[in-house]
Amino acid sequence: MKKRLSCIISVLFLSALSIGCSARISGTLNAAGRADLSINAGLGPKASAMMSRILSGTGASQSVLLDAQMLNTSLSRLPGIEKALFINKTADSIEGELVITKIDELISKSSGTAGPASQFVSWEQKGHGGKTVFYLDKTNGPKLIALLSPELSSYLSSIMAPLVTGEELMKKEYLDLISAVYGGAIAQEIAASRIKVSLKFPAKISGIKGGVYKDNTAEFDISLLDILVVETPLSYEIVWGEP
Repeated sequence: MKKRLSCIISVLFLSALSIGCSARISGTLNAAGRADLSINAGLGPKASAMMSRILSGTGASQSVLLDAQMLNTSLSRLPGIEKALFINKTADSIEGELVITKIDELISKSSGTAGPASQFVSWEQKGHGGKTVFYLDKTNGPKLIALLSPELSSYLSSIMAPLVTGEELMKKEYLDLISAVYGGAIAQEIAASRIKVSLKFPAKISGIKGGVYKDNTAEFDISLLDILVVETPLSYEIVWGEP
């Protein structure tokens, strides 16, 4: 069960990147390894204008900037996903539900024991408790993104994210690059964008790294800039239950 919960969050974490500059994820993980999740995300006004210009230059349709149907298709084709139902609130925002049930199948068929999901997540189980560690760097990040959605790799490449380009940049250097290419307002929006996650675990949490907790609920407030640049590897840890 702990293995399943670990892999659920790895899907959530990277899904947030695929649907916009800022995202909020909330949901419940039960003892059987099922996750029922609500996700809201959107581009800031400057990022929205930037994406419109990029799409205009390629001749692609500009009816939506964050494509809910494309996200539904990308997630639904992964084994272990029971439902991916997202809609466009506006052309540049999205909301919906994600239900994950067969996490063992998702891992074994999508990545293999040494694949990107297992590189991103590690876990230990002792008695009625467990520990999960999430680790993101420039080696496993691109593999996870490709697993979730090839379209996401293209989107992140368009904003020159070191996570996919592999370029060694400091966060300030990346923001300077974005400012030079797309303007300072875009850089400011990226710098201010957050991915906020609230998850209820099936047992009381006793420790956390990179977030806060109360009872059985873990809260994470993650800078999108930290993820896009991966100036240093990112690590998050949750300990819950009793060993």
